Amino acid sequence: MDFMSDLRTEETRARKRRRGMSLVEIMVAMVVLAFGLLGVAALQVRAITEGSGGQHLSTASAIARNRVEELNRVAWDAVEINDTAGLWSGTTNIVVTDETYSRAERISNNGATAALTTI
Repeated sequence: MDFMSDLRTEETRARKRRRGMSLVEIMVAMVVLAFGLLGVAALQVRAITEGSGGQHLSTASAIARNRVEELNRVAWDAVEINDTAGLWSGTTNIVVTDETYSRAERISNNGATAALTTI
């Protein structure tokens, strides 16, 4: 009988262990899950912000590259460059998809040699 009593006691203990999680354990798990989800949400907001900044930088780079290519196609003795004795500067505002970009440029003689021009 003693053996049977021990066996039943062991079964009762095992059943109590398998019974489930307490309310405190569930609350702790929910807090941990909430912090994890808040971290993921903050990371998502940061990714969207950085992606938008990268898009603006890419657009600004394309605008500058297009202007440099335009200036490279102009002959060195063109009126646009030589009209001001080789010195020229200007700022232009360009609107691309509801964003305004300001492009500044300066053309000047590069040293004593008239054949060199800095853009």
